[in-house]
Amino acid sequence: MLIDCHLDSLLYYYNKRKNFFKENSKTAQVNWESLKKQKVVPFLAIYIEEAYKPDKAWQRFLEIYQFYKNDLNSEAPFYLGIEGGEVIEDSLLKIQALKEMGVTFLTLTWNYRNLIADGVLEKNPAGLTAFGRKVVKELNQQKILIDAAHLAEPGFWDLMEITEKPFIVSHANVKALCNHPRNLTDQQIKALAAKGGVIGISFVPGFVSSTNPTLKELIKHFGHIADIAGVDVLAVGSDFDGMEEKLRGLETSEQYFKLKEGLQEAGFSNEEIEKIFSKNIDRVLKEVLY
Repeated sequence: MLIDCHLDSLLYYYNKRKNFFKENSKTAQVNWESLKKQKVVPFLAIYIEEAYKPDKAWQRFLEIYQFYKNDLNSEAPFYLGIEGGEVIEDSLLKIQALKEMGVTFLTLTWNYRNLIADGVLEKNPAGLTAFGRKVVKELNQQKILIDAAHLAEPGFWDLMEITEKPFIVSHANVKALCNHPRNLTDQQIKALAAKGGVIGISFVPGFVSSTNPTLKELIKHFGHIADIAGVDVLAVGSDFDGMEEKLRGLETSEQYFKLKEGLQEAGFSNEEIEKIFSKNIDRVLKEVLY
């Protein structure tokens, strides 16, 4: 089994007026039937596009949620979430509403500032706002998993201090290997490991290498993290259907097996790969959601 901590497929299909659970798209990186056959359990993130922020974020979420509502009780497992804390506007009550709607994770920010915190592309970013600190506590209370992908570093450290539960960084890589603003420093990765969270290693070429983004280079990110922080902090967060360019060797969800082969060739044991593929993130989910 593989748990992929970040897929953008719900929005990708919705924008093509297709139902991810019932139809295929020739241009998509993922299709639902393929995931089920491979025993892949996805984190399905409803990304709130910039055009709908901040005032129409809740309405946009409801629009997409209603489109898929009849399919959200699928027998095949998945985790539903939202990428963009703008969705709750300035209301903590909306967090409770999201819980009741079956939302299991929330990405606090995208790349820019919102009422919760600053994203990674803000100049001179600040940490969590006073409202953001209340949001973190309410998410803990409602047993919704916090995702710190896209969160600027000051906010990351504030979150580390405030949250009572482990959190994840669903799709990001190693800044020491690829100096991209979306990647994490070694210090952040070590702290995340100590907190009991995980980082989902992403297949986005720009997060892998600025010069030669290949499967081989991607595997180096897994190896680096294992060396500095241990295997227990590692997970997979492809970002399929959310990337403009594709990683050579891992262009679609049909090729997850190549990731396993690459990890084996790099010296990871079958037990370690099982942790990376499912056991680590499953540990976090059990601690936070139940």
